[in-house]
Amino acid sequence: MRILDRGTIKLLFETLDKLPNFAAKFNWTCCSSCGFHAITDYAEEKGLNWETCNTLFCHMQDCQGSFARASKPAREDDEDPEGDDEDPEESEGDPGDKMIADLYITWNGNGKEITKCIENLGFTVEWNGDKGTRLLLKNV
Repeated sequence: MRILDRGTIKLLFETLDKLPNFAAKFNWTCCSSCGFHAITDYAEEKGLNWETCNTLFCHMQDCQGSFARASKPAREDDEDPEGDDEDPEESEGDPGDKMIADLYITWNGNGKEITKCIENLGFTVEWNGDKGTRLLLKNV
C-alpha cells in the first residue's frame, strides 16, 4: 500500500491541470464558494471555456482535515512576541505532509471523465454519479 502525502496529491492536481480541457488546483482558496469563482477565472486564463471544460480543486478547509500537520507543540519561549514569525501564504491552510483522511474534490464538468483520469493516474476516487456531489479521493 502506498502512503499518500501532500506532494503526491499536489502532483496529481498538477498532472490533471496539464490535460486538455482541464483546470485543476490543489489547496486553493479558502472554501468551495471562493474556489468556484476563482477556478472559472483560472480556466479562462488558460483559454478554456469554463462552462464546458473540466474544473476541479480542493480548498484549504478540506486540506486541513485530510493532512497531518507536522509541527512541534508550541512553547512560550518559542512564540514571536510580535506575532509575525509566519508567512501567511505558507501557513494559511497549509496542510502537513501525510494524508490522514480522504480528501474531497470540488468539480464541474464531466464527472465520469474526471474520475476516469484520476483512476488512470493510479488513485482511488469515489463518486455516486450525482453532479451535485463532490468526488472523494480515497486515502488508500
